[in-house]
Amino acid sequence: MIDPSLFEVSAIDSDTFNLPSKCQYLYEQDTKIIAVTDFEDKTSFKNTIKQSGSIRYNNRSYSSSEHLYKDISAQFGEFARGALESGIVNIGGVTVAARAQMDQILREQEFQMTIADPDTAVDFGRLLGAQYIITGTIDNINASYTDPMNYEYESDGSTESIIANLVVGALSYAANTSAGWNIDVEATMNVIDVSTGEIIATKRERAKSNAGDAPGFDTEQIIAGAKKALGVAISAMTPTLASQFSPKGYINELRGEKSIALINIGTNNGVNIGDTIQPYEITVRRDFISGRESCVMTPLGFTTTVAATPESEHAWVKVNTSDDEKLKKLQIGTLVQRTEVKR
Repeated sequence: MIDPSLFEVSAIDSDTFNLPSKCQYLYEQDTKIIAVTDFEDKTSFKNTIKQSGSIRYNNRSYSSSEHLYKDISAQFGEFARGALESGIVNIGGVTVAARAQMDQILREQEFQMTIADPDTAVDFGRLLGAQYIITGTIDNINASYTDPMNYEYESDGSTESIIANLVVGALSYAANTSAGWNIDVEATMNVIDVSTGEIIATKRERAKSNAGDAPGFDTEQIIAGAKKALGVAISAMTPTLASQFSPKGYINELRGEKSIALINIGTNNGVNIGDTIQPYEITVRRDFISGRESCVMTPLGFTTTVAATPESEHAWVKVNTSDDEKLKKLQIGTLVQRTEVKR
């Protein structure tokens, strides 16, 4: 923790960046609207439920295991969506589209709740007024049983043997297998830019959880374990979103011969103590043939770290270099952006 009051303002702390007018757009802090759809269930997990013979779940009886899984599948999609929405909210600086508004448009336009087609997602995003649509798929849910004596059941016709032999775990995950029911989940997220229809980011994650060591197939426990693993996979996607939508700001004040700086983003933008903030040099590049000019962001050769409890709209950062040559480019007005968040 640093105390800014202990740092004096020196002559070099008054260095100010002369921002080219054509590059002012880089400093815009418009709040992006992001819509997240239910994840599409592309797994064959319904075969697992079917072979288990289970027709009861959540204190309800179903006419068949297929009808049971229809409800479970919808829950998986909604659960993944909710987990991802929570992660986006924690990023800060973005707005998650309200579910009520999304549901209304989905009903009126007769879209599917899981918008897998990018073109349809773009149409939906435009109607919603969102800049980005995040779609996702649940690619795999596998349940396998490992006996407490450290061997897997061989097929003997029992329910647990049928389920265990549905899955051959990846060798890389063997070390993470524990006694009892091991649930292995894979999911993929795609971020679509509504203005272009392009997928600008994609992330596939895999996670594992344990659903108890009793050999019998307990639907409640298996589904709870699958949701737990799915939550872990979705959480691992958040850093990708943080990198894509990280808030930008600029330096408002320098102190201590550029050893600390005050930036104009804070908790309202999802900034927390310990976050890494990257300063950038802004230059104008001119094409030799066309003469066209463009603005270029180049990371300075060092980072800064939020080193005091941030307030809503600003935070003090510690400058992580003492190299005088590098510090010459650190000025009042220098553009900064939070780097990938790992919480």
